[in-house]
Amino acid sequence: MELLGKAKEALRDKTRDDLCSAFQSIGIQTQSSERGRLEEEIKRAESLGLIDVFESPISWINVCRERGHGGTYYHFILGVPDTRITSNSSKLKVKSFYQRTFPILGSVVETRWKGNDMSSGLIERLNGDLSLAYGNALADNIAIRTNYKHSCWLIYVYNELYILKKNPADWGSLWQCWQTIAQHLLDTRIVSHGPVIR
Repeated sequence: MELLGKAKEALRDKTRDDLCSAFQSIGIQTQSSERGRLEEEIKRAESLGLIDVFESPISWINVCRERGHGGTYYHFILGVPDTRITSNSSKLKVKSFYQRTFPILGSVVETRWKGNDMSSGLIERLNGDLSLAYGNALADNIAIRTNYKHSCWLIYVYNELYILKKNPADWGSLWQCWQTIAQHLLDTRIVSHGPVIR
């Protein structure tokens, strides 16, 4: 039984552990959570479990894995608690993309945001932040949603296994990017089906 346990541990996907360790290496207070948390249900693929984050507007990270014909893909879902988000809140969908000198193959000029922010002003706020527009850490595959069941904002960071291959010196910029986005979300007004909640 002990040998079987060691074999299972050797084969276990350790992406969540590696991500947690990478954060800790730059002084961010994180720890892997016990399995079975309700937030693991917020996913579009298999959840490998949560990472709890302390002293940050980002409270947890759900590490997800998806297997397809092209290989194994990972994405992270960052949870930003906000008690203003209720079942009465309008659903919001915003995504980042690269602005290029010409489509697809052109040089990246800046990062921009588009989607439906339900007149909350979030897109204008994100596009007006120069640290996000010209920061090297921001990718063109970040999506933002609201989730009333857990009263939180969700920041989806897609296909980001390469993040674990980054130089540790780049981790601070990446984390600051995510933190900046999270703070903008908390500073954004919540549009409801009834009166606006500020």
